[in-house]
Amino acid sequence: LFTRSPEALGEVQWAALGAGAGARSSFWLGSEGAHTPTHYDTYGCNLVAQLHGCKRWRLLPPDARLLPSRVPYEESSVFAQSPDDGVRLRGGVEVELRAGQVLFVPKHWWHHVSCAALMCNDHLICND
Repeated sequence: LFTRSPEALGEVQWAALGAGAGARSSFWLGSEGAHTPTHYDTYGCNLVAQLHGCKRWRLLPPDARLLPSRVPYEESSVFAQSPDDGVRLRGGVEVELRAGQVLFVPKHWWHHVSCAALMCNDHLICND
Protein backbone atom coordinates (compact mmCIF):
# COMPACT_ATOMS: atom_id res chain seq x y z
CA LEU A 1 0.00 0.00 0.00
CA PHE A 2 2.64 2.52 1.05
CA THR A 3 4.87 1.76 -1.94
CA ARG A 4 2.05 2.41 -4.39
CA SER A 5 0.59 5.32 -2.39
CA PRO A 6 3.41 6.99 -0.44
CA GLU A 7 1.07 9.82 0.58
CA ALA A 8 -0.92 7.27 2.63
CA LEU A 9 2.17 6.70 4.81
CA GLY A 10 2.03 10.33 5.91
CA GLU A 11 -1.68 10.12 6.74
CA VAL A 12 -1.15 7.67 9.61
CA GLN A 13 -0.27 9.11 13.02
CA TRP A 14 2.66 6.72 13.58
CA ALA A 15 4.07 8.62 16.58
CA ALA A 16 0.84 7.92 18.49
CA LEU A 17 1.70 4.22 18.09
CA GLY A 18 5.33 4.74 19.15
CA ALA A 19 6.47 3.82 15.67
CA GLY A 20 8.44 6.63 14.08
CA ALA A 21 7.55 7.04 10.40
CA GLY A 22 5.83 3.66 9.96
CA ALA A 23 7.97 2.58 7.03
CA ARG A 24 8.99 -0.54 8.97
CA SER A 25 5.63 -2.27 8.65
CA SER A 26 5.05 -5.68 7.05
CA PHE A 27 2.00 -7.25 5.49
CA TRP A 28 1.35 -10.93 6.29
CA LEU A 29 -0.99 -13.25 4.43
CA GLY A 30 -1.69 -16.82 5.54
CA SER A 31 -3.99 -19.73 4.81
CA GLU A 32 -5.84 -21.84 7.36
CA GLY A 33 -3.41 -24.03 9.28
CA ALA A 34 -0.31 -21.97 8.49
CA HIS A 35 1.78 -21.21 11.59
CA THR A 36 4.99 -19.73 12.90
CA PRO A 37 6.90 -21.77 15.50
CA THR A 38 7.48 -20.38 18.99
CA HIS A 39 10.02 -17.55 18.81
CA TYR A 40 10.73 -14.02 19.95
CA ASP A 41 11.75 -11.07 17.80
CA THR A 42 15.17 -9.50 18.35
CA TYR A 43 14.02 -5.95 17.60
CA GLY A 44 11.48 -3.76 19.47
CA CYS A 45 7.87 -4.42 20.30
CA ASN A 46 5.18 -5.14 17.69
CA LEU A 47 1.72 -3.88 16.91
CA VAL A 48 -0.30 -6.35 14.86
CA ALA A 49 -3.49 -5.13 13.18
CA GLN A 50 -5.71 -7.97 12.00
CA LEU A 51 -7.24 -6.89 8.69
CA HIS A 52 -9.12 -10.06 7.73
CA GLY A 53 -9.70 -13.51 9.17
CA CYS A 54 -8.45 -14.81 12.50
CA LYS A 55 -5.04 -15.55 13.97
CA ARG A 56 -4.30 -17.39 17.24
CA TRP A 57 -1.43 -16.16 19.40
CA ARG A 58 0.19 -17.93 22.33
CA LEU A 59 2.38 -15.46 24.20
CA LEU A 60 4.89 -16.11 26.99
CA PRO A 61 7.00 -13.57 28.90
CA PRO A 62 10.75 -13.31 28.25
CA ASP A 63 11.54 -15.27 31.42
CA ALA A 64 9.56 -18.36 30.29
CA ARG A 65 11.59 -21.55 30.59
CA LEU A 66 12.19 -22.08 26.88
CA LEU A 67 15.61 -22.80 25.39
CA PRO A 68 16.61 -20.36 22.63
CA SER A 69 17.99 -21.57 19.30
CA ARG A 70 19.31 -19.48 16.42
CA VAL A 71 18.69 -20.32 12.77
CA PRO A 72 21.59 -19.52 10.42
CA TYR A 73 21.09 -16.29 8.46
CA GLU A 74 17.96 -15.39 10.46
CA GLU A 75 18.73 -12.21 12.37
CA SER A 76 15.25 -11.04 13.37
CA SER A 77 14.03 -14.04 15.40
CA VAL A 78 15.20 -16.44 18.11
CA PHE A 79 13.31 -19.74 18.03
CA ALA A 80 12.57 -22.08 20.94
CA GLN A 81 14.38 -25.44 20.73
CA SER A 82 11.18 -27.26 21.73
CA PRO A 83 8.51 -25.00 20.25
CA ASP A 84 5.52 -27.00 21.51
CA ASP A 85 6.86 -27.54 25.03
CA GLY A 86 5.96 -25.05 27.70
CA VAL A 87 3.32 -23.08 25.84
CA ARG A 88 1.12 -23.31 28.93
CA LEU A 89 3.81 -22.20 31.36
CA ARG A 90 2.82 -19.79 34.10
CA GLY A 91 2.48 -16.23 32.82
CA GLY A 92 1.41 -17.24 29.33
CA VAL A 93 -1.67 -15.95 27.55
CA GLU A 94 -3.64 -17.11 24.51
CA VAL A 95 -5.31 -14.57 22.21
CA GLU A 96 -7.57 -15.01 19.20
CA LEU A 97 -7.07 -11.90 17.08
CA ARG A 98 -10.00 -11.11 14.78
CA ALA A 99 -10.46 -8.59 11.96
CA GLY A 100 -10.46 -5.02 13.29
CA GLN A 101 -8.45 -5.85 16.43
CA VAL A 102 -4.89 -4.82 17.30
CA LEU A 103 -2.45 -6.82 19.44
CA PHE A 104 0.56 -5.31 21.24
CA VAL A 105 3.44 -7.79 21.55
CA PRO A 106 6.03 -6.54 24.08
CA LYS A 107 9.74 -6.71 23.25
CA HIS A 108 11.26 -10.20 23.50
CA TRP A 109 7.99 -11.96 24.37
CA TRP A 110 7.86 -15.52 23.04
CA HIS A 111 4.98 -16.15 20.63
CA HIS A 112 3.55 -18.99 18.58
CA VAL A 113 1.14 -17.88 15.85
CA SER A 114 -1.34 -19.92 13.80
CA CYS A 115 -3.96 -19.03 11.21
CA ALA A 116 -7.48 -20.16 12.13
CA ALA A 117 -8.73 -19.16 8.67
CA LEU A 118 -7.52 -17.28 5.60
CA MET A 119 -6.11 -14.12 7.09
CA CYS A 120 -4.11 -10.98 6.46
CA ASN A 121 -2.62 -8.54 8.93
CA ASP A 122 -0.22 -5.63 9.09
CA HIS A 123 2.71 -5.85 11.46
CA LEU A 124 4.40 -2.69 12.73
CA ILE A 125 7.72 -2.59 14.56
CA CYS A 126 7.67 -0.11 17.44
CA ASN A 127 10.65 1.83 18.72
CA ASP A 128 12.44 0.38 21.75
